[in-house]
Amino acid sequence: VSFFYAYYYNKNVPELNQDQAPEFRIAAQVTYLLLKQSRLKLNIRSRLEDRHLRNEDGFFEAVGRFRFQARAVYPFKQNIVKNEFYGFVSDELFFKTKSQVSGSEFFDRNRFTGGLGYFIKDDIQLEISYANEIMPRKQTSQLVNAIQFNVVFNDFFPNLIKSLKPKKRILE
Repeated sequence: VSFFYAYYYNKNVPELNQDQAPEFRIAAQVTYLLLKQSRLKLNIRSRLEDRHLRNEDGFFEAVGRFRFQARAVYPFKQNIVKNEFYGFVSDELFFKTKSQVSGSEFFDRNRFTGGLGYFIKDDIQLEISYANEIMPRKQTSQLVNAIQFNVVFNDFFPNLIKSLKPKKRILE
């Protein structure tokens, strides 16, 4: 379970007719590991977002959004460990409330991602992936293809704090 508050400065979001428009977002997220006994790891994630987008009149409009993602990770060797590669695929569905700034569609988009990852350390990963996102709209549907590069930190702060604590020395 995680929560976050974020500020986005949306420089250009054509689907929302936004040009240099800010957004404030609060979200709650739950991730559940469905399958971990086999080599294949499968998890699901759901996120509820409360977005406040600036509309053309300069006012912030609230838009609720629900996201649901399924993700599968498959290590090329037996386990995902340091200095090993893995493959992954995910599909995420987005649903939103109707608003002036985000449109009247309830189903917002579908994002499919597939890629290759590499574990540098137990808590740091590098991932490169292809993402295909379709946004069905009444006027014109949009299709976005993108290459993503991600740096992923797992338990970064607890591991950093642990590494900075002085180690007890045993006197002989």
